Amino acid sequence: NLIRIYQLPLTTVSFITFLRQEPRCLRSIRQGFFLCLLIILGVEVLSVLTGTNPYTYPNKSVGILGWFYFANAQSAILSMLVPVALAYVMERKNFSPVYTGAAAVISFGILYFFATRLAFAALLGTGAALTVTLLILRKTKRLPTLPAALVISLCTALAVACVTFSPMYRNSQMVAANAVLKQARIDEMVAADTAAAQAEGLTGAELDTAGLRSAYEEFLPGPTGRFGLEETARVYNRSTDISVIGDMRLEKLNYCRMILREKPQSRLFGLELAEMTSNGVSYDVENDFHGIYYLCGGAGLALLSIFLLWFLGRIALALIRDFKSRFTLEAAGYGIALVCALAHAYFTAGVLRRPNTTFYLALVLAAIYALTRRDAELRQSN
Repeated sequence: NLIRIYQLPLTTVSFITFLRQEPRCLRSIRQGFFLCLLIILGVEVLSVLTGTNPYTYPNKSVGILGWFYFANAQSAILSMLVPVALAYVMERKNFSPVYTGAAAVISFGILYFFATRLAFAALLGTGAALTVTLLILRKTKRLPTLPAALVISLCTALAVACVTFSPMYRNSQMVAANAVLKQARIDEMVAADTAAAQAEGLTGAELDTAGLRSAYEEFLPGPTGRFGLEETARVYNRSTDISVIGDMRLEKLNYCRMILREKPQSRLFGLELAEMTSNGVSYDVENDFHGIYYLCGGAGLALLSIFLLWFLGRIALALIRDFKSRFTLEAAGYGIALVCALAHAYFTAGVLRRPNTTFYLALVLAAIYALTRRDAELRQSN
C-alpha cells in the first residue's frame, strides 16, 4: 500500500521533469490518451464478440469490462481518457460536427456500457462541461465551436434519455430487488431474536440490542466479532436498514473508525494494514482518501491533499491571471479528467492506490503543470 501511495507523487514529478526538458511532448500525451481509448474500445469489442467479456459485475452478467482486471480502476481510467481524447479530436478536426459526433458516440458509448454509476456520472459531467467550454471558447476566442457544442450536448441528452435502458440502471434495479429480499430476512431475524429476548425477560436497551444479534452477526460479522454487538449497534445507531448494515463500504469505514477509537494515537500516522484484518477478511476501506487517512494518518492525508491542491491552485491562479489565453479546450479536457479522477478517489479505491490508474493521473497532473507554466517558450512550443 505504501509503495502504491508513493507512486502518484513520484511518477508525477518524473513526468513534470520530462516535460520541462521536452515540452513538445505535451501534445503526445493527448495523442496517447486517444490511442489508449481506441485500444480499450477494440479490446471491449473483441471480448464481446468472442464471448469472453468478464462483465463489470460478474455476478449479474452486467457491463462491458473487456479483458481488464479491476472495474473501479478501469472506470477511473476511462473517465480520464474520454475528456482529453474528445478535446484532442475536436481541436485536431477544427470542431467538425461529424468527427465530434463520431468521437462522442465512441467515448460516451464506452462509459455508458461500462455500467458503473461513476462512469455514467463521468459521461454526464464530461458532456456538460465540454458543452459549456465550447460555448465559452466561441465567445472568448471567436472559434467555430457551436456545431460541436450542439453535438456534444445532443449525445449527452441522448444518454440521459436512455438511462433506463443502460446497464448501470439494470444493475441498480437488481441491487434494489436483492435489497428487498435481504430486508425481509433482516426483519424476520430481528422479530425472532426480539421474541426470544422478551421470553428471557429482557427489556429496554438490552432487549433492543438482543434483537439485533442474528442480523448483525450475519451482515456485520467483522465489526460484531471484533468489537462486540453492543459497540457495533451503538456505532450503527441500532439500524436494521439493509442500506446501512448491508453497505460493505460503510462496514469497512466503521471498522477502521472503531479501531481508531481504541488507538487514538494512530490518528497522526495511521494503522497497520494487519489491524484492518479480521478472520482473514480485510477491512481496508474502499475509498481512497479514507484509505490514505487510515493507513498514513492525518499527516499522510494532509501531505497528499497539499500535493493535489497545489495543482488545483495552479489552475485557479492561471485562469485568474489570464483567463482568455489560458482557458483552452486542451486545458479543459485535463481539468475535467482531474475532477473525474478525484471523484473516483473519493468514492472508490480505484485511483490513489492503483498503479495502472495513478499512471494516467500522473500524466494529467504533469500536463496541467506544463499548461500552467508562465514561460513564453513553453506556450510557443504548443
